[in-house]
This record gives sequence, C-alpha cells and structure tokens, in this order.
Amino acid sequence: MMERYPLRYGNLILERNDFLMVKKYLQGGPGLEEYTHDNVLALLRENLQKAIIMDETNMPSEIIRLYSI
Repeated sequence: MMERYPLRYGNLILERNDFLMVKKYLQGGPGLEEYTHDNVLALLRENLQKAIIMDETNMPSEIIRLYSI
C-alpha cells in the first residue's frame, strides 16, 4: 500500500487546462497501464475527483503547473 501524505490545501489544486490535460492522458489507452502501477492510477483518479480547479489568474503562486519551467 502506498503511503499517503497530507496535501497542503487538502486537495490537489490544478489550473483548468492542466486538469483537462491530465484527464486526457488518463483516457489515452492501455499503454499508460503498462508503465505504471494500477494503484497509482487509481489514487490519481480519486484525487482528481476531489481536485480544486482554478482559472490561471486565481492560481496560488506556490502551485507548480505542468510545463511551468
């Protein structure tokens, strides 16, 4: 079983476009499961259901976004 750590904001915080991109990757097909463990994908899906989705202008500055570097 994976060890869970508390999230600073209680849930994932994602910018709307990042959220849509992650969901698209999760629906991408069987290739994803070949490279990951099922429990990790299940945990990600669970966290996405509870995620806080924000517009880019409202994102806290300490949140790292996809492709932000």
